[in-house]
Amino acid sequence: MKELLDIHASIKADISRQKRAFKASYNNLPSFLTELIFCLCTPQTSAHKSWNAVQYIMAEDVWKSATKTADALSEYGVRFKNNKAGYIFEAMANRAMIYKNVHEFFDGKTPQITVRNWLAQNVKGYGLKEASHFLRNIGHGNNLCILDRHILRCLVDFNVIDSIPKSLTKAVYFDIERKMLSFSDKIGIESDDLDFVFWYRQNGEIFK
Repeated sequence: MKELLDIHASIKADISRQKRAFKASYNNLPSFLTELIFCLCTPQTSAHKSWNAVQYIMAEDVWKSATKTADALSEYGVRFKNNKAGYIFEAMANRAMIYKNVHEFFDGKTPQITVRNWLAQNVKGYGLKEASHFLRNIGHGNNLCILDRHILRCLVDFNVIDSIPKSLTKAVYFDIERKMLSFSDKIGIESDDLDFVFWYRQNGEIFK
């Protein structure tokens, strides 16, 4: 596992800075909401394209119109513009409730996995992956795994799983997550740091 340990050592300071920025988003409503809708955009779309689209949508208050949001998503290259625009419109309509409930959960020491399940059930467009991603991006996902394609490929490379599953049912997601967390413990890299390490290994950068 020397490759992963070497990468982690070389980018650990940058990871720490990014994680501090994520934690700052938790109590900052505009940043919280930006991360909320960013994670609605990322399925089957690059993180950079999604982030650029969301920055525009939030800065110009485009989210107030599902039609204008769909146009903006298309302009920035975000796939499935109509579905995602609908998800964004609904999430922003429920933004006060989502913000309030997430904070009440964590103030009450609710486990991260319970909050993730609530998000997956109550934010249209979120599954386990998107909910995990959002919680990581507000500083509350250190015990969760974001099982995106790049993560799954890396888990195959390091023999954590045999192959990329054709579909991620809840049972399959939980099983792979358990294996990734075990692998994280084995090599001594925290699971949320390991996500950054895998991303850097494939993309040569640290991003969202």
